[in-house]
This record gives sequence, structure tokens and C-alpha cells, in this order.
Amino acid sequence: LRSVLRKEGISIHVIPENPILVYRNFNLNKDNYLYFSEEGRIHADISLFDDNRTGLRVYSTPDSTVTQDITLAINNLNIGEFKRIIPYMPDIDGNINAEAHYVADINNTPMASIEAGINSLAYYKQPLGDWNLSAAYLPKEDGTHHIDGFLTRDDETIAEISGSYLSAENVNVSDKIDANLKLMHFPLRIANAFVPKEVAGIYGYIDSDISLNGSSSRPEINGNIKMDSVNIYVPMASMNLRFEDKPISIKDNKLVFNKYSIFSKGKNPYVIDGNVDFSDMENMYMDLRMTARNFELFNGKKNKESLIYGKMYIDLNTTIKGTTNNISVKGNANILGNSDFTYVL
Repeated sequence: LRSVLRKEGISIHVIPENPILVYRNFNLNKDNYLYFSEEGRIHADISLFDDNRTGLRVYSTPDSTVTQDITLAINNLNIGEFKRIIPYMPDIDGNINAEAHYVADINNTPMASIEAGINSLAYYKQPLGDWNLSAAYLPKEDGTHHIDGFLTRDDETIAEISGSYLSAENVNVSDKIDANLKLMHFPLRIANAFVPKEVAGIYGYIDSDISLNGSSSRPEINGNIKMDSVNIYVPMASMNLRFEDKPISIKDNKLVFNKYSIFSKGKNPYVIDGNVDFSDMENMYMDLRMTARNFELFNGKKNKESLIYGKMYIDLNTTIKGTTNNISVKGNANILGNSDFTYVL
């Protein structure tokens, strides 16, 4: 960097014009600059690209109606190439394209937006799809900070967030949060890239609509979570657990299981009833009851992945009460006589 102290600010020029980064040759624009004025405004024009147009650009836009208008753009950045220089970096691949835009009006009120995407994202060669994030921050006249955003995968919207925050004017008044998060058919099979296939396979979708209101010290969370064709397959036991599509509600900071059923291959369910109170996140209180009658836990033949095979049927009647630091588990579990299984040592 070459810095020059000028009358009304500091000017920076980036050198050399042909740097080598990540073992590749890049080109800088000869007249690049980054200027910090004494008024706090940033002026910039820096372009750094290689022959494949991988690189970034930082530039400002002259505009008499605002005090600041600056953009950072990243183009065709291959995540996988960082494995050359970062030891023990996970095997992640994908190409990043992003643009962040910051504007301050004549009253120095800030506004910001971001568009970011990762194409052909993969984790240890397991494809995860094309992801895009769009978000915008806008302040309101009453001092509220507002944000809107959504997330897409393979051109389908899978998450949306909208919220606002108003800081407290004094110690006698609480701050205020008003936010909403939605998941729309969020695919759980994404998790399979991070879970060894011999351990488990996760399938199906989750939908949710969750609101958060109140103060940051005592937020109130309400909403629901709904499974859609969710099942977990454990190959070591040929066990397939299917989760009921019935919504699980969140009411006044309590996760409520209203006789929620989990099925295996058999017709009789494993039932969870009760709630988890997370109003105090550091000391969550559980009041749950799990019951099952002649529940077929697994039923499968021996294969090369089997750790246990055959069939197992159980009766279960158990309660869990208390916090994570002071929990009480009571009940009984019986393996029924019609079970016939083998555990491989």
C-alpha cells in the first residue's frame, strides 16, 4: 500500500499492479485508489481480477443526494482454492458471487443491502445445490432498525426472515424486538452431507412459522414446526423412524408435544407428550412423558452394515422432569417376548 496524506484526507494506492494471490496472477487497475475524507466519506475505485474474472471490486458512486454510496462486489470466487493455503480446511467447493451495497443519506442515516450466492456448493464431494441470500437493512423514522431477507436453494425459497429492533431510550424502558422466521419446505437431506451414510440418513422437509416479540432480555416466542414426510434411517439396525406430520406448537416459550407420534415399520407409535419450557435458555425445564405399547423398534435382516439385526418390540412408560442440571427420569422399559435379535460384537 502507498499512502499519501492530503489536505482533506488520506489517499491509499494499492501496489503492485500484478500481485500473486493463492498461487494465481491477478491484475489491479493502474489508477486504483481508496480515499478517506476528513468528513468521514469513503471514495474508492479498486478492481482486482485474474484472467478468469475471479476477484473483487470496491467502488463508490458520486451522488449529491447522499453522503456515502459504496459497493463491494465479489465475482466467481472458488472456495475450494483456499485449501491450497489453509491447513486442515474441510473439503468444501463452490463459487461465490456477492455484492454488498452501503448508502448513507444527507442525514447520515445508513442503509445496506446484500445479494450473495454460492453455486455448486459441495461438502466432501456431496452436492448441496445452488444457494442465494438476499437481505436489506432499513432504519425507520422512529429509530427502529428493520431487516428483511430470504434464502433460496436451487431457485426455490426455503427461508424468510423479517424483523425490527428498537433500542431502549433509557434504563427505565425495555428495548423491543418484533421478528418472524419462516421455513418453507426446508430439505433435511442437506444434513446427509455432514452425517456418514453408515450412521444415518435423514429425509423429508420442515415447515415453520415462528415469531419473536418483546424485549431482548425476555423475548416471547410463539409459532409452530411441521414435519413433512420426515424419516431417519439407521442402517446399522435397519431401523427407519417416521415422524408424524402433525405440527409441534411453540406457545409462550414452550415447545409443546401434544401426543406427538413417531412410527417405525410397525403400526404402534412411540408417543411423546408434554412440553419443554425454554423461557430461561440457561435453565430449560422439561416435563415430558414417553409411552409405547408393542412398539417395533427395528425389524431387519443381517447385512454388511448391521451392528444389530432381527426384530425388537418394546413397551415403554417414562417421564422426564426437571432442568438439564437437575433432571429426574422415572419409568420402565420392557423388551417383549416376541423379540428376536442379534447384536454383533
